[in-house]
Amino acid sequence: MFGYIRPLVPELKVSEYEYYKGVYCGLCRSLGKNTGCASRFALNYDLVFLALVRMAVLGEEYSFRHHRCAVHPLKKRPSLDECRTLSFCAYATSMFTAMKIKDNMADSRGFDRIGATLAVPYGKYLGRRAKKIDDISARVTEIMTELSSLEKENCPSVDRPADAFGRALALICSGDTDEETSPEYRICYDIGYHLGRFIYIADAADDYEDDKKNGSYNPLVALYADGLSEAVKKNLYEVLLLEARDVCASASLLDYTKCRKVESIIKNIIELGMPAAACRILGIDPTGDIDK
Repeated sequence: MFGYIRPLVPELKVSEYEYYKGVYCGLCRSLGKNTGCASRFALNYDLVFLALVRMAVLGEEYSFRHHRCAVHPLKKRPSLDECRTLSFCAYATSMFTAMKIKDNMADSRGFDRIGATLAVPYGKYLGRRAKKIDDISARVTEIMTELSSLEKENCPSVDRPADAFGRALALICSGDTDEETSPEYRICYDIGYHLGRFIYIADAADDYEDDKKNGSYNPLVALYADGLSEAVKKNLYEVLLLEARDVCASASLLDYTKCRKVESIIKNIIELGMPAAACRILGIDPTGDIDK
């Protein structure tokens, strides 16, 4: 996916960072087990965050073991053992990455289309591996088709495609948690929705120059063909902060007593990591000034 949703590592305790890396490694191993070794290339920080949220909601018995792997062959590293949370996130990672590859293929132009074409077999492979969540996949596919239509018509709006992407990620975040009428489902849905809006807007800002150059759809290019002024960047920064605050408000309703260790990590990601990503993408320093 995108990788914007990550912790601000210097502000984490050592034990918290080790726990976070253990969940990351656990998801990597789960991808290999459930959706094939090739799917490990789809591993990203965004789904690790969703795994942390689901750990707080589901409250399973979580345990860690030390393992070696191809990336870290010399030293064993802690890894979260296989569980309901990891297996679902593995299937969701494969499913969403497959959809993203398909979307990139439809949206790419010029030399970028060559790379997108080469990725198509990998996307089909991931899609086949995610069959166990076909019920969620069908609903997400419907929304992604809606998003694709907006992109094809070069929709001059940030809100409409961001809303569609938010609804897609909301279904992924809330899937396989509880009944749709339950508070847990609603909390996860709201977290996923605002997270999706943040990711879509951040990605549009991050890819602005590339998309403008190669002619790919980008709502910001459609709106501001002459470039992103300092005023526009500041407005985008405020929009991203609002989405991060909405994620924070929804996450504050989580019952962390089910998995207390993820609370400080989730708060770090939302309160520090997401604003830091917005600053980095838009070239804004922590005081809100545009970097020259």
